[in-house]
Amino acid sequence: MRRHSHDIVYAWNKEKTLVHVSTVENGLDCQCICPNCKAPLVAKNNTRNIRELHFAHFKGHDCKGAYESTMHLLAKEVLKETKTLWVPEFRKDKYSQTRKFDDVIVEPILTIGDTTIRPDALCRIGEKQLLVEFYFTHKVDPDKMQILWDNDIACLEIDISRQDMDKEKLKEYFGRGSPGIKWVSNPQLTRPPQYPRKYNVENYYRPPKKDLSPEEKDRRAQCRKIKEQGGCTEDCPYKELRFSVCNKTWQLSCPGLDDDDAN
Repeated sequence: MRRHSHDIVYAWNKEKTLVHVSTVENGLDCQCICPNCKAPLVAKNNTRNIRELHFAHFKGHDCKGAYESTMHLLAKEVLKETKTLWVPEFRKDKYSQTRKFDDVIVEPILTIGDTTIRPDALCRIGEKQLLVEFYFTHKVDPDKMQILWDNDIACLEIDISRQDMDKEKLKEYFGRGSPGIKWVSNPQLTRPPQYPRKYNVENYYRPPKKDLSPEEKDRRAQCRKIKEQGGCTEDCPYKELRFSVCNKTWQLSCPGLDDDDAN
């Protein structure tokens, strides 16, 4: 568990690559900057008078987000390098296990309908994809959670708030079972009641079964027969039916063929 919330041991060099304080020149000669505020840093790595090596902001500049920002960068770098992550259980026949991914993409921009999200990482095994979010002070917000659940996207949240700024320890943490690695969304899991499915471009209005009139039930019974005969015909009662959703009109060929709507 970390003890020094304002002491960082990694920083950006001139190429914006994370470097450890032990690998750079002492003092301002390190030519490093803070990943959070971009201010110059002083490397305190003279082992003769420094007990614990670390970077400090030049002229005592106060940067409260330095540790958090650096931990996020380091966690993403470790995951990209190792491509290894412990994945919790999500089904009785899918036990928790450590997975080796084919590829890890850091901070990809994903477009889902009219919405764009940017997870911390995207992990791939073949055609399967898993999103990863690292949590230090802010967990995945409800709006993003809603998008993940509505689009059946699997996403893990990893708590790094209590981890040391140490590459080897992070590798160990990511590779072994830990309560700090949790599902925030997974289509194989039961959907949380606080994130009910919202109507979007792929959803259309469906009248509740209890409100169906006798005529509507007859129409749907016809559709069931049509389905058994191999598909929609010119006699289908839904052939030209339109639904108005969110002030837009959607043309549906035959909503009556949906098993979920049949009575």
